[in-house]
Amino acid sequence: PIFTLSNLTELYLYNVGDSDWAPLINLTNLRVFEASNFRALSLLSELPNLERAWFTQSHYASIIEDLTLLPTQLTAFGIGYSGVYEFDWLSRLPQLKELSVADEGLTSVAGLAPYDQLDYLNLAYSNLSTTDGAFDSWTAGTLIELTGNPLLCSEVANLRSNPGIVISFPDAQCIDDPVWENDIVTINVSPISETSYQIDLALTEVTLVEGIDATLVATD
Repeated sequence: PIFTLSNLTELYLYNVGDSDWAPLINLTNLRVFEASNFRALSLLSELPNLERAWFTQSHYASIIEDLTLLPTQLTAFGIGYSGVYEFDWLSRLPQLKELSVADEGLTSVAGLAPYDQLDYLNLAYSNLSTTDGAFDSWTAGTLIELTGNPLLCSEVANLRSNPGIVISFPDAQCIDDPVWENDIVTINVSPISETSYQIDLALTEVTLVEGIDATLVATD
């Protein structure tokens, strides 16, 4: 049996179905553990030498609670496609350098903003149209994998303009920004005039006259 191999340092288990994971704590020399359908994250705290833990499709009811028990020495952790959409538990992993929280239900990454120590972040094939400004202040050159997300083209441009990150995303996959229709639009024109005009129109195209600084603000 695998769990009797006390000197084992790396373990990879995929498509094993429901299992009794309790004997895992016998593998105290384990440094790398990767698995799918792993539903016993609380046991990882019993592995003092674990550095890399990478899981997919491991959703279960108490997963968020168990994430707060992760061993603090982890340098790489993945919990992709497991229904994890909140990230306060990352505060207990100060040495973390690689992270995967990709998930088709993930629509916001605002909660990742404080964790700018990462070298690699996997968000591939999630459901992000924007990144909520989460990476605006990152400066470590983090590689962020965003392939497969419905990112707006303007968001891709903003991300690429940030010298503190590197994004992996095929530009041809970006989504054209939506066009407002039948909205009330306030147009502030300067320095020609400080007058504000409020007009009701189907906004399909805006042409700025050279020398005029115009800002469009949608109002309710």
